[in-house]
Amino acid sequence: MTRLIILAPAIANAIHDAIGVRINNLPITPEKILRALREGEGKKGE
Repeated sequence: MTRLIILAPAIANAIHDAIGVRINNLPITPEKILRALREGEGKKGE
C-alpha cells in the first residue's frame, strides 16, 4: 500500500504532462480524466 501512495503523485504528474489536466483526488479513474478533459474544453472558450 505504501508504494501506491508514493507512486500516486508521479502518476498524476504524468497525466498532467500528457494531457494537460490535473487530477487531485484518488483514485484516478478514466471517468475522472474524461470529466476533467471535458471541463477543460469548456474553459478554453472563456
